[in-house]
Amino acid sequence: MITQIKNIFSIGIKIYMCFTVLLFFLLINSAFSQSLSLTSPDGQYEAKLKSKVKDVHYQIKEIATGRLILTTNAEYSTPNDVKAGKFSPDSKKFAAAYHYGHAGNYTWIGIWDIEAGKFLYSERKSDWIRDISWVFKQTPSFISPDNKYKAIKIGTAKNSHYQVIQIITNKVVFTTYAQYTSTNDVKAMKFSPDSKKFAAAYHYGHAGNYTWIGIWDITNGKLINTTKKEGFITIIPDDIFQK
Repeated sequence: MITQIKNIFSIGIKIYMCFTVLLFFLLINSAFSQSLSLTSPDGQYEAKLKSKVKDVHYQIKEIATGRLILTTNAEYSTPNDVKAGKFSPDSKKFAAAYHYGHAGNYTWIGIWDIEAGKFLYSERKSDWIRDISWVFKQTPSFISPDNKYKAIKIGTAKNSHYQVIQIITNKVVFTTYAQYTSTNDVKAMKFSPDSKKFAAAYHYGHAGNYTWIGIWDITNGKLINTTKKEGFITIIPDDIFQK
């Protein structure tokens, strides 16, 4: 009788241990699955990891239709493993973080417009980080094609301009300004493809609606050219640096 009780007790312990191990693996798998899939705050979009060997990125899809909207990419085209992803609170943007160590450890964070499916701008942070929740809480910066300069919008809602800053030294190269010294809000910016020039646009309505665009030489911070465009434009044309 005692032997039978011992056997039953032993079997019970084994069943309990198997159940505990199974539950542990189910919890781990659930947590891991959640890390591979992110859902936007409005419930319309899902971000899932798409992986190849040493090359992992996020794919953003529309949940209702399954339509692929965009796939994130790293700063460089070499294989890289995305380390973090984050939807903006309004579900209109998505950020993805990648780590680099070729010029000191740093994290490159790309931000995409979900509705348009286009890359917007990037941020850099020293060291390797995974918490990127702050990225949507600060003023965005725009990086030059050669990754040497960034432009940050400064000022107030009714009187703003762009500061162009050298990334390595964090030195302000110059600050844009409007056609006139009166209060004005900068409406658009653009780096030239060779990263040697920078354009900023301001709107005026005192002599018919028009956009004044100033072009600065980034190497010395001097205004080198200006032009006017009829109407209020918010996207600076690509050929602005050819004139």
